[in-house]
Amino acid sequence: MTVLIKLYRFSQRYILLTRILSVICCGVVVALCLMPSSELPDISFRFSDKLAHFGFYFGWSALLMSSLRRKSMPVAIVLVLILVAFSGGIELMQQYMGYGRSASWGDLAANSAGALVGTALVKYVDWKSGRAGELQLSEKQP
Repeated sequence: MTVLIKLYRFSQRYILLTRILSVICCGVVVALCLMPSSELPDISFRFSDKLAHFGFYFGWSALLMSSLRRKSMPVAIVLVLILVAFSGGIELMQQYMGYGRSASWGDLAANSAGALVGTALVKYVDWKSGRAGELQLSEKQP
């Protein structure tokens, strides 16, 4: 947990860098999701596609949540809903673009799960980080 708290504090210290990485991550997600399927690397193990979808949205949502100054529960819920809607839009574009891609409920579910878990993890670490600071302060006072 201490590694996560240190990483979280780093992201808060360099919030502009976190925001830039969020934008880059968005570009990577869009590019990979809309790229013709023939140009994607062939990774063939069971559920590799869903794991990749989960991982991309997990990382992206964690970066986005870290880049926000306010991390209240309503903000976290709105962030997850925005990412789920974004994912749905990407799936619809895949269906109608004609690059050998098709919409998938499984991809939407994996993206949504990744967004939810990434956001929840940052929310939890934010809470733990604040609690750790409070505990350290209370231990120093007589």
